[in-house]
Amino acid sequence: MNQPIDVPADVVGNPDLPGKLAPEPGPVAAIVHRISKVNGITVVHPKSTLLELTPQVLKLTRSVADLYGSSGNKKHGIFEEPKPGVSCFASSLEKYYKKEINLIELSLEAANQLQKKMEDVPFAKGAYVLFFEWISGSWRHFYVVMLTDKDGSAIDPEKLEVRDAIHVDLDKLRVAGRINFNEWMAKSDKQYVSILTGRGLGDVSKYFRRFLGVDEKVDEKHETTKLIDYFKEFYRAKKWSQEKSNTASEHLNDHLKVLAKEQRPMFLEEISRVIDPEEETAFTDFLQEKNYEVSSEIVPHKDTLRRLVRVTGRNEYMSIAFENALIGQGISFPDEKNLVVRADLLPADVVAALRKTND
Repeated sequence: MNQPIDVPADVVGNPDLPGKLAPEPGPVAAIVHRISKVNGITVVHPKSTLLELTPQVLKLTRSVADLYGSSGNKKHGIFEEPKPGVSCFASSLEKYYKKEINLIELSLEAANQLQKKMEDVPFAKGAYVLFFEWISGSWRHFYVVMLTDKDGSAIDPEKLEVRDAIHVDLDKLRVAGRINFNEWMAKSDKQYVSILTGRGLGDVSKYFRRFLGVDEKVDEKHETTKLIDYFKEFYRAKKWSQEKSNTASEHLNDHLKVLAKEQRPMFLEEISRVIDPEEETAFTDFLQEKNYEVSSEIVPHKDTLRRLVRVTGRNEYMSIAFENALIGQGISFPDEKNLVVRADLLPADVVAALRKTND
C-alpha cells in the first residue's frame, strides 16, 4: 500500500543553511518523496517542504542511522567522475554542500534522477525516498534511503479499540547509501561512499548503485589491512589479556584464511561473532562508534593475513613476541644459529639499554 507518510509539513530552520551543528547526534534537515510505478510508468510524488523534526521524525532518522551503522552488509567506493553535461547525484550533492542549492532542491533533483534509473528496470517497485543530513560530533553524513510501508494494527489508547495503521517497514531497510562529507571534501584516499544492499535484491541494488554513481573498485589488500588494524585497536580498547587477544587473532586468522581460499566475502556481522562469541556485536558496535568503515563484500587478501599471526615464546633468559608479517621484513634467519632483528623494530628503551650495556 502506497500512502503518504503522515508527518507535519512545516519548514524547520533555513534550508539554505544545511551545515548547522546539532548539540548531539541527530538530523539537521530531512525530506521524503514518493516514487510510484504503475503499468511501467514511474512517477515522482514530491514533497515541497522539509519535514518538521518532530519526535517521530527524529526516531525514524535515528533508527535508520543506527541500523545502517550496525549493518555489516555494505559496499564502499568513491563517486565516479561525472560526465560533462549529464546530471548526476554527486554533482547535485556537491552543490548542496557548497550551499548553492538547499535540501529541497537537492532531493527533487535526486528523486528525478532515481526515477529515470527505475524506469529501465521492469521489476522495480515504488518506494519512499528519505533524504537527510546527520551530524555526529564533527562528522557530517548524508543519507539516501529507500523505504516501504506495511499494513498493521494498533490499539487506540483512549477508546481501547483496534484500528488500522500503516508503519514504515524498517525490517526491510536493505537499500540505502551514506556519504561521509568529511572524507569526501578532504579528498583523502579513503572510500567515502558506502552502500547498503541486501542480499538477493538483484536489479534493485543495481539501479540504486547506478543512481548514486559509485565506483566500487575495492583494494582488497587495503580493506583487509584496515580490518586487522581496527581489530587490534578494538582488543586494546577492551584491555584484553595477551592470551585472549592471541586466541581471538588465531580464530580470526583461521576464519579469514578459509574465506580467502574459498573466495568468499567477509561479512562483518559474521566476523564480529568470530572475534568475540560472548559479545557477538561488540566489534561491529566498536566500528560504528568510531565511524570506521570496512567494505564487507570483499575477499580477504591472503598475504595480508600474516599480520594477524603472532610468534611468541620464552625461555629462562628471554621472552619474544612479534607479528609473522615481520619475517623477511625486518626479522631474518641468515643461518640455523642466528636470528637478525632490525634495530628500528625494537622499542626505544630496549635499544638504549643494549647500547649502554655494549658501551
